[in-house]
Amino acid sequence: MDLFSSMNLWLRGWARHVRPDNPLRRQAARAWGWFLERTTPTVMVPIGDKQLRLALRFRSMALDYERDTLQTFRRLLTPGEVVWDVGANLGIYTLIAAQLVGEKGQVVSWEPSPPVFQYLQQHYAANGSPATVTLIPEAIHDGSVASVPFLLDLQDGFSSTGRVSSTLGQQTCPVPAAALDDWCDRLSRPPDVVKVDVEGAELFVLRGAARLMAGMTSRRPVFLLAVHPMFLPNLGCQPEQIPALLHERDYISLSVAGKPARPVEYSEYLLVPRERVEEVQARLHS
Repeated sequence: MDLFSSMNLWLRGWARHVRPDNPLRRQAARAWGWFLERTTPTVMVPIGDKQLRLALRFRSMALDYERDTLQTFRRLLTPGEVVWDVGANLGIYTLIAAQLVGEKGQVVSWEPSPPVFQYLQQHYAANGSPATVTLIPEAIHDGSVASVPFLLDLQDGFSSTGRVSSTLGQQTCPVPAAALDDWCDRLSRPPDVVKVDVEGAELFVLRGAARLMAGMTSRRPVFLLAVHPMFLPNLGCQPEQIPALLHERDYISLSVAGKPARPVEYSEYLLVPRERVEEVQARLHS
């Protein structure tokens, strides 16, 4: 770890022992930010047992960021596998996957938000531009449309809650869209694991993966799905439609701990082909 990253980590540790309203803490944070902005565009940030180089605005990302979900994600992956990251955001899962699948693996990442995609590109470059990673500035949908309105909830030029919208409006922009089944035809290798975090468009993603989930191109993949019941109705969907679709396609839903769970609450779930449940549970407990 370089000197700036080590200092950043030390200051974060110091700040945890100082009250948030302490003037010294605020002054130190401003001074440190001012200094970093003039010396380096990125710093190394520990996330779980990995270290990723991130843009300065994310230098205070929690060390236990999505701890349980990331731990499950890491245990799902083995060298040489193919990972698809749908809704890659800043690239945390993408970059960790690239480390885990190695040179013989492959990671394909979709991020439709233009401002967020810029950070994704920056993080990709700052972490060595892994040759196994492909970044795509598009949305994943059900295949019925060529583009979708994307809602940007911008704060200082960044949106962490951008999502597909039902209509074009003042805060939306059109982005290209295609189904996962379409991408199976375009890409050289089908996925072993698909991570999906799309802020309410999860049913559209699953509907557009019918052939993939039927195993028509390869063995059926495991999905790590974030469910957002508060956003689903905005797109004419209901949470109960998710377990119904999984039943039709003979998929079993589990919690990230590997226990049976109904994917209707705000959380992350594993969607596992029935024939791979024992395999996945063994990976989670290895």
